[in-house]
Amino acid sequence: MSEVFKNRKINSPFGIFFQIAVFNIAIFGLYKLIEKIFYSLTSFDMLETPTFVGLENYSNIFKDEVIQKCLGNTVFMVCVVAILLLITAVLPAIFTSKLKLPFGLGVIGALSFVSICAMLPNLFNMIFSGDSYGLLNSWLLSNSIINEPIIFPQTHARMLAIFVLWLYCLAPVFSITYIAARKKQSFWGSVIAVCLIPVLMYKGGGIVNGVVGSPSTNYSADWLYTIFKDYLMIRLEISSAYAILVVGLIMLVFWCALVCSAALCLRVICKKINANHLTFKVFGFITFALSLLSFAFILIFITSRTLMPLDEILAQPISIAVKRPTLQNFYSLGKFLSETAVPFSTYLGNSRFFVPVTILPVCLFTVLPSGVGFGLFKVFNKQKLLLLCFIPFLFVSGYLTLSKLGIVDTRFVYMFEFLSSLEFLIAVFLVYLAVKLVFYTRKPSKNSILLGVFFILSSFYAIGAIRGIWYNSDMLYSENLKLWNNISAYISSGGTARSGVAAANDMLMLFATIVVVVVPLILLLQLYRLYRKNTNDLIEK
Repeated sequence: MSEVFKNRKINSPFGIFFQIAVFNIAIFGLYKLIEKIFYSLTSFDMLETPTFVGLENYSNIFKDEVIQKCLGNTVFMVCVVAILLLITAVLPAIFTSKLKLPFGLGVIGALSFVSICAMLPNLFNMIFSGDSYGLLNSWLLSNSIINEPIIFPQTHARMLAIFVLWLYCLAPVFSITYIAARKKQSFWGSVIAVCLIPVLMYKGGGIVNGVVGSPSTNYSADWLYTIFKDYLMIRLEISSAYAILVVGLIMLVFWCALVCSAALCLRVICKKINANHLTFKVFGFITFALSLLSFAFILIFITSRTLMPLDEILAQPISIAVKRPTLQNFYSLGKFLSETAVPFSTYLGNSRFFVPVTILPVCLFTVLPSGVGFGLFKVFNKQKLLLLCFIPFLFVSGYLTLSKLGIVDTRFVYMFEFLSSLEFLIAVFLVYLAVKLVFYTRKPSKNSILLGVFFILSSFYAIGAIRGIWYNSDMLYSENLKLWNNISAYISSGGTARSGVAAANDMLMLFATIVVVVVPLILLLQLYRLYRKNTNDLIEK
């Protein structure tokens, strides 16, 4: 089949024009990165002209005891999360891929990721609440192990941060490794997944702030993300903030070099493992079953809290199972949102309409040609390595850039943040995949082309809508521009008494997310069936 793909590639220099979007974004990202390095070498607070000071900012941040602690936390947390993910995501993904289950854990991992993100603050409020209503405290009190509730977020802040980041990175790392393993590239897939762990953790830093606070108790769980935001948004010490960012990028480079070196050393050992051994199959089925159970638990947890009346929520000892199901939480949610200063319909409209519409031009003028160029033209060998040019751009979005562009409090923030997100890379990959499925066949039909077009457009909308639901920008101060996630975070912080309302909101968010994913998923399945049929016919001939 690889020979079929190879022969169907169009070897034309014209394909370079399809990569213009890639080059433009890569050049802009590199320029903004250089700009931030320049500001890190100056004295700059956004009010005065930058004055060159050399490495003074770097010297000052390394003398700061708080930053020293955050640097140590960063190294410790990245290493611990990486070890946890190797055991619970990378190895199970490789083992399970050998079973060749249809769609495997890719779909389960994606849904688990969505559901985990939806109920994470609510889950921690339930388990680690600093009162007798927390699940863990309730069990310890009822069994007379402790006499008063343990305040877990203060005493175990670093443990909570590691647990949150592990949950946040679990599904993406698993999915990357699983897809690569199915394509017989499990080695590089696992290397890429592990190298991306700090990037994923950086993007998930807001969840840590929501769980353990920012700053956390005695800075025990703070790391480069939180201290960078502190210097940039609160202290307005722009130069020091960008010096911290540059240090983080240097640490990321060293991390990638370390992971690649360790992986190359272990590759010889991995090659000697028999992929058809019974151990692989048993371990694969066990991990598959555990993932199904964890996904079922998450759904049961959200559903039970959604249908649980207030007296059961406040009962002690606390219970996960609902005894008298009711829809009162949805009514309370609607009443609560109707009484807020900004109506819920504004957040919903921004999340489901304005964000997808704002992102759509970016997709059409940058994602679409890039994906087509990668999928249809073979400009030069290893051209897909161009995607790595996007990686520096993931770190360069920020208040200074947006303020210079004059889009701090406008809907263009959605578009710019999308360009500096992992979702952008996913969108390029989806177009590339659609092109392969449609055009690498014996003779593309009108139906297959229409399927591909509908898949691309529906994927663009799904990515935009999902980003609208989960998106939460520090640059939005206008109440008319905020999104669903803003009100969701506020509801989830309401404590035990409001956990039922928060669970109802989580259920609505999860349902909305699944709905916008269903159409692209169905179209992708149809494209895959068409691709399998046409390529099998071609191979037989």
